[in-house]
Amino acid sequence: MKPKNMFIIILISIFSIAISIAVYTVISTGSYSKKTNNQFTFYYQTKEQFKIVNKIINQHIDKTASVFFPTESRNSKVKVYLKNKNEAKLDSILSQRSSINGYYLNNKIILRTDRAIKEGPGGNQVIFAKPDAVKTFYHEYVHHLLLKTINKELPRWFEEGLAEHFAHQIIGQPSEKIKPLGFEVITIDENWTKYPSDELYPSSEFYIKKIISRWGEKSIKETIISISEGDSFITALQKSTGQKYTTVINELSK
Repeated sequence: MKPKNMFIIILISIFSIAISIAVYTVISTGSYSKKTNNQFTFYYQTKEQFKIVNKIINQHIDKTASVFFPTESRNSKVKVYLKNKNEAKLDSILSQRSSINGYYLNNKIILRTDRAIKEGPGGNQVIFAKPDAVKTFYHEYVHHLLLKTINKELPRWFEEGLAEHFAHQIIGQPSEKIKPLGFEVITIDENWTKYPSDELYPSSEFYIKKIISRWGEKSIKETIISISEGDSFITALQKSTGQKYTTVINELSK
């Protein structure tokens, strides 16, 4: 084969590969529509997802957020991506487990909007109910607000419990009625891989509500602000409740 012909064949092959990659990229990333509302920028693809966006922005987000978080963190910008089942399959985190309805990472909230399908025993498919993307948004938004306010690790029960409480407050949905896990159970990090999430999350919310019932909503906000000013979680909780940490733990464990 002549060198000139060989060069043409190589050039055509490279061009074909480039086209294939470009087509795959368009298919895999999809074409998102965008809607900006105050500090939020939403990316969605379907009319159904657009309805979810409107449900989110029609709530009194800032009014509820102001109860727990300072103005600076509430004004921080965040991107929100709504993903259907095809997009979820391409997402490195959503694709890990079909039970994951959303997550927060790098100033982005990712929401699954289609019902998830999971392979059961013997290859049987189990269809989960369509996730509540609105509730998931508010839960993940708390992680964003905490990061912008504190930017340090908190006890998981406190962060997840507050996220659940915040979400239920905004959508006006009562908390799940469960027999909560013992407070000593949810405070041990390794237990978060041992117990099911449908016990850990409601239990954490239960103890957040107990703090609010005993010391008021301001105790949560004061705890968060104290930590942002350099206090440890224990010191901050002592300041906001006016009690020794052991006394707080004993109250919560009753």
